Amino acid sequence: MALTNFAALTSEQLTAWGKKFWHHARTNAFITKFTGTGVNAMIDRTTELKKSTKGNRAVITLLADMRTDGVMGDAQLEDNEEALQSFETVILFDQIRNANRIAGRMADQKSVVHFRSASESALGYWAADRIDQMAFLSLSSIPYTRHTNGALRTVLPTGQNLSDLEFAPDPSVAPSANRCFYLMAAALMTLSYLVLWRIVNSRLGHLCRSLQQNEELASSIGVNTAMLRVLAYSISSFFGGIAGAMFVSISQSVYPSSFVVTDSVNFMLYCFVGGLGYVFGPMLGTLLLYFGWDLLSIAKEYQLLIYSGTMIALMLILPNGVLSLLDKKEAGK
Repeated sequence: MALTNFAALTSEQLTAWGKKFWHHARTNAFITKFTGTGVNAMIDRTTELKKSTKGNRAVITLLADMRTDGVMGDAQLEDNEEALQSFETVILFDQIRNANRIAGRMADQKSVVHFRSASESALGYWAADRIDQMAFLSLSSIPYTRHTNGALRTVLPTGQNLSDLEFAPDPSVAPSANRCFYLMAAALMTLSYLVLWRIVNSRLGHLCRSLQQNEELASSIGVNTAMLRVLAYSISSFFGGIAGAMFVSISQSVYPSSFVVTDSVNFMLYCFVGGLGYVFGPMLGTLLLYFGWDLLSIAKEYQLLIYSGTMIALMLILPNGVLSLLDKKEAGK
């Protein structure tokens, strides 16, 4: 073990150095870009724990949104009130630490590397890297006994493994219903993409493209345009039905008010931004706009202005979608 004069720091210096180190780690961590304390934050960051509170468990109460449409006009409101639904979740917390130590002041003096600056940078990167690793392992339901690439971690004495943390995922616990639903949705999305890609690159897909480019010309060479329209409508309705079934499964209810004009506009925007002429276009557009809106939550009152301005700029610069950049790149070769 290399020794340093790190312990010679006073308690005040240790506190200030530790805060600076944590700020450095939080800035470098990728997962912190999705954390926040507002209602639009994908991952809520809780900072209300107090030093005087004992234990390693915290119970957080979640309040569900109201679902009914209320009472219209002069209809009776009494006895028709909606009960608020709340749920509780328990989180476990623990600490993970690391340190560097050098032999003494002279060892630091003789070296061209400034120990404290180098140590702060190295520890900041270490903390950021471990935060990201634990986040992605947890999101992937992979135990902390493995690296993010799937390789097994070296087993060290108790207290020196990520799997020793109180909140480490238990691989023996069966996946929750929401996790199973997510896996099923991901599998359906992948399968739908493969099927659509095969259709687009088949004879039927080429006929539909000819119909899109010039319907009169396609009809003049013997293409049955009416049949193609029916087939295209049937295929799109089939996949729309799958999406609707998934929506009802996760929301457990469906009302006419659940679908507004804004939803239709957003669906079209997803396709335009990603690229209408590409199978992966709507998926890419959905990822960009959905996560882009969440990332812009830090702009607060300027969120909508920046979001709408960015979309307008994208449509002006890339009228055929973001994926059209690939065609321009290939054309430039």
